[in-house]
Amino acid sequence: MIQSGFFMVNWHLSGREHDQESALLAHRNTHRRREMSMLKGFSFTAAPRAATQLTPEEARRNKLIAHLQEQRAIAQAETAGEQHVVMRRRWQLTPTGEKHRVEVEKRLKRWWTTQADGQLLLTVRWGSRVIEWERGKAAIVVGERGKLVGMLDKLISAAQAGDLDEHIAAANKARTVPKRKAA
Repeated sequence: MIQSGFFMVNWHLSGREHDQESALLAHRNTHRRREMSMLKGFSFTAAPRAATQLTPEEARRNKLIAHLQEQRAIAQAETAGEQHVVMRRRWQLTPTGEKHRVEVEKRLKRWWTTQADGQLLLTVRWGSRVIEWERGKAAIVVGERGKLVGMLDKLISAAQAGDLDEHIAAANKARTVPKRKAA
């Protein structure tokens, strides 16, 4: 008799099925004993954490670098008079209800705006938030359009050196939602 959740189920094996089940269990136990006797010659230890695993700071830094490189590609394409398109895959339902994987364009937003006097302002985003460099100052004055790619290269170098880690941490901390208190 097996108890599963709220229900009790009667489960009886016929004599032949019971013998087959017993033989199968005996075979598994014998096989395990053989495996264990083969493993007696090994020495075991706890596996250390993989050296290739990134710290949270390094993961956030790499994420920002990837986004900065994407903005650099958009700026280069815009300078060349082209349009930068990134494709991504997603699942889409057909009218019959079947799922198919399709490629769609990823919506890309430029992180820079042009002021009325023609100067470019660059903002760096962490998710939906803009990173503040100083209190109340979230934009970098680039100047003319030709300097944009160079400015993005400098930001990428600064991120690789770890100079933007404090700003990323502050923006990441601002994104966290406080937990609700239990009633």
